[in-house]
Amino acid sequence: MKTLSEIRLEIDPEKYYSPREISQKCWITNSNGEEAKTNYDQVLRLIRFGKLPARNFGLGKTPYYRVKGIDLLNYLKTF
Repeated sequence: MKTLSEIRLEIDPEKYYSPREISQKCWITNSNGEEAKTNYDQVLRLIRFGKLPARNFGLGKTPYYRVKGIDLLNYLKTF
């Protein structure tokens, strides 16, 4: 499991990241503290419930979420 300081070095505060990329890089853990690499749905749930700020770049019915690096870092500091 990565530490917060290791994750900070990997995240660019100005770049936007997809939920899939966040889950693949194991930046967010589940409630048991385990890596959520295979749990892409967990990242989407955090976005939909407003716990992880994201921007919807989707133009139609299907949302296309992107999370800005600084918002991801702020989320990781609080949780």
